[in-house]
Amino acid sequence: VVGTIKNINLTDEVTKESYYFSYRQQAPSEGFLVLKTQLPPDSLVGAVRDAVLRVDPLQPVHNIKTLDQRIAISMEGRRAPMVLILIFALVALVLSIIGIYGVLSHMVQQRTSEIGVRMAIGANAADVQRLVLGQGARIVGYGLGLGIIGALTLSWFMQSQLFGVSSADPLTLMVVTT
Repeated sequence: VVGTIKNINLTDEVTKESYYFSYRQQAPSEGFLVLKTQLPPDSLVGAVRDAVLRVDPLQPVHNIKTLDQRIAISMEGRRAPMVLILIFALVALVLSIIGIYGVLSHMVQQRTSEIGVRMAIGANAADVQRLVLGQGARIVGYGLGLGIIGALTLSWFMQSQLFGVSSADPLTLMVVTT
């Protein structure tokens, strides 16, 4: 056996068959009615059902939901991954805050004698706080700078996977880095 048909074109993309049905040949069998109201939606269900049945007594009226309910149903499959990503993001944020606190605490602990000398010479507590927090802000700034450079580099590689945003979208970068 030299080869089989299924192995001849392994590098070609597999295309799925598709069929075209004309709308006039196969019209949908169900209709939709959308209402906008300032009244509570539950109070209109009976009136809408009666109005439809007066026009066509054989027409079934079912699956009545508000737009909020329809949106919630459509988001059910996406909600769990979004919540999981949110939890991971919050854990990452807490860990980064703990890490920054640990680095600042370690810096202060190693510089205790220097801080004591500064205060003995005449520096007050606000000056020492400004010194320590300024160094902490510098570390955070370096981290943000490196993070933005890394994000821009990765987005350049992932540009073909992005849809609806550019690879250097400022709003997305701002949200990701904060």
